Amino acid sequence: MKKILAALITTAAMVAGPALVFTAPAANAATGYTGSVPTTCHANAVRRVNPRNRFVPFRFRVTTGGNGRASGKVFFTVFNRRTGKSFVTSRNYGGAHPTWRFRKGLPRGRYVVRTEFFAPNGSVYTNCKTTFRFRVVRRR
Repeated sequence: MKKILAALITTAAMVAGPALVFTAPAANAATGYTGSVPTTCHANAVRRVNPRNRFVPFRFRVTTGGNGRASGKVFFTVFNRRTGKSFVTSRNYGGAHPTWRFRKGLPRGRYVVRTEFFAPNGSVYTNCKTTFRFRVVRRR
């Protein structure tokens, strides 16, 4: 009797196992759809205080939470809080961890930089944005 009961339980598990696996919800297969992989932007200034007439270096990267590398276009809106002026620059992002730099001769003041990453149309990665700050001071 015990052998028959064990055989019935084993048969039920073997039949129900694949049925449960193949009827999983569609949310598990979302990685192939456009804009379904979330991304997070990370940006920071290499030096928080920079002397005038020097390049201002900064780092930018996009993390995906997995092995993939997102690529696309990054826009930087640099706003000077002292003068109220701003400028926009853009770079191509290829998935590495680059160190870029802003131009020389930024006027003194506190700056807020808004970074926006845009994945190309049809990409599985989502867009993201973040901000960071730095200062430009008189050269010592």
